[in-house]
Order: sequence, then structure tokens, then C-alpha cells
Amino acid sequence: MADFRESDAQKGLREKIREFARDKILPGAAQRDENPSIPVELIREMGRKGFLGLIVPGELGGAGLGCQEFAILVEETARSCAGTAVVVIPHYLVEYAVLTFGSRQQQLTYLPGLASGEKLAAFAVTESTGGSDVKAFRTKAVRVGEGFRLQGAKAFINNASVADVFVAVGKIDEQMTAFLFPGDVSGIRAGQQRDMIGLRAGAVHDVVFDNCPLKESHILGEVGHGLSVVLNCMNFGRIGSASIAIGIAESALEDALNWARTREAYGKTLSELPTIRFELAGMRTELDAARLLRDRAAWLNDQDSHHALETAEAKLKACRVATDIALKAMQIAGAYGCLKGSSFERHLRDAKAYEIAGGTNEAMKITIARHLF
Repeated sequence: MADFRESDAQKGLREKIREFARDKILPGAAQRDENPSIPVELIREMGRKGFLGLIVPGELGGAGLGCQEFAILVEETARSCAGTAVVVIPHYLVEYAVLTFGSRQQQLTYLPGLASGEKLAAFAVTESTGGSDVKAFRTKAVRVGEGFRLQGAKAFINNASVADVFVAVGKIDEQMTAFLFPGDVSGIRAGQQRDMIGLRAGAVHDVVFDNCPLKESHILGEVGHGLSVVLNCMNFGRIGSASIAIGIAESALEDALNWARTREAYGKTLSELPTIRFELAGMRTELDAARLLRDRAAWLNDQDSHHALETAEAKLKACRVATDIALKAMQIAGAYGCLKGSSFERHLRDAKAYEIAGGTNEAMKITIARHLF
């Protein structure tokens, strides 16, 4: 039986990230939600603190840790600002893609800058015609001489407007292929910024690839292996998605507890009323259940075990729980929870957005059902 209890080193990492998030990320969370823009300097500071290279080997500038530590980072960041945590995930997806599928030269070229935060990354996969349905993608890479021209558009891409490094997927003669290339390649244009209801600090844009000139050396893995790159990275990324949902749920529960301790009704604090106590007890139980599923998925990833089922279960459960807890926290806060700009309503918007972002609940059920049958 696997033991998912955190080691002393993991506890120390959590405390270090929590302190940084409390001091640096939380103070601007409401402002970033009101005026969505990617907090580039804040993310780079996270890199200088060593938080952006946890999975990168030490010889390439990282900490040489694993998915469990990545989950801790994302969860603690999301407790303070879920939108800022959303910026971190595609950055790590690119690192994971380069570590898993990249050549040694690609690892040497890209990973040190990504680990330090000197360079920020975007994972450009989703299209207007296909999100979870990766086979519906239309972006193409046409062979021209000894290289390629990447032509197409991606939608809802985090970090597209600020990325120094891209991973994007296109079809070479109908063979889905992943590419890794710098953000200053000609022909890349960040398009419309989408005005999302939640996760707003992780501002998303469309991105257009207009005959971007790419070389053979920009292929990540092999021609025709793009689907494998996408699916492996999605499994990793959904552990991050579950962690963001858990961070939102933790923060919403904490706000509800603090409100219940101080708000009085019928001559008592809300925390003294049995109905409120029972509601909070149920919220905590569901949160712990979601965390255990996430911890199992992260542990399996670190064992190099096939874990698509467990990852889908973790993402589905955590995102459902986050929305449920945020809604109940708002109910406990009453009219104050409904005020625009309150943490209660922000948690609810962020949680609901993550039932769709990173793979919808329905897409998770498709994966789970596939394993059932």
C-alpha cells in the first residue's frame, strides 16, 4: 500500500511556497481578477526562488524532484490566486514535454532558462474545433525545402502573449507532430484575449501561426508522435488541474470557517449552529477525498506508471468538489458571499471554470468509462 504522507522535505517545500504565496501572490489576487493580465514579473520571481524548475534535473538548473512536488507548488499557489497558478501549469507542461520527448540538445537549449524563469512557456494545443478531441486539430506544418511552415490557429492558450518558448502541435502529411521552438520565430501573433469568468490572472489568448518557419530540429520527439506527446502531457497537466481545484477548495473552506467563527445569528456564532458545523464537516471530508485521489495520481506519475484512469478520476473529483465547496461557502456567507469582488464569489467563478479548463468533466468521464469497458 502506497504511503502518500508528505516527507519532511515536501513539508518544508510546502511551507516555503505557502509563505511566498501569502506574501507575494495573495495581496494582488483581487486586482488581477478585476484587471486580467499575466503577472510576468511575479512568475519570474517564482523562477528565481526555484519554484519553476522543480521537475528539471539539477544539472540543467532545476531541483530534480517530481510530480508530487509540482502538485504541492500548484496547490499552494492556487490557495492564494488560482489564476496565477494557471500560468504555472503550461510552463511545466513544456518542461515535462522536453524532459520526456526532447533530444539532449533540446533539453540543454531550453530547460535551464525555463527552470530559472528567465523564459516563460506556452503549450499551444487547443483549437476552436478541438480541445479534448485532439484528432480534430487543423493546424498544419507544410514541408518547404529542408524545413516546415507552420500554419494554423490555437484557441484559449495561456501565456500566448508573453511566451518565450512554445510547444505546438500540427499535422505533417496528416501525421500529428509536436514542435518545440522559440517565441521570437516570425509569423507568431497573439490574437484576441478571451474575457473569462474565472482564472482571470491566467489571461488566455488565441494564437496564430502564419507560415512560421521551423526546422527539423524543432520537431519534439518524432514525426507522427504528436498524439503521444499531447496525451502524456495532458495526464501530467491534469494533476496540476486537480491541484488548482484543491487549492481553490482549501481557500473557500478556510474563508467559510473564518466567517462562521465570527458571524453571529440567533445569539450564537454560525460555528455553534449544528447545521453549519455539519455542512463544514462534509466539505472537509470531500476535500480530503479529492486530495487523496490527486496524491495517488501524482505518486503514480513519479513511478512512471500508466495512470490515465487515476489522473482523470483525480481531475473529475477535485473540480467537482471545488465548485461544491465554493458554492456552500458562499451560502454560509449569505449576502456577503454574493458581493462582487468578495473572495467567495471569486472562488466560485474560478472553481466552475476549472470544471471545463484542462479537460471537461465529460472528457474525464470518457477516459474513465474507456477503462471500465
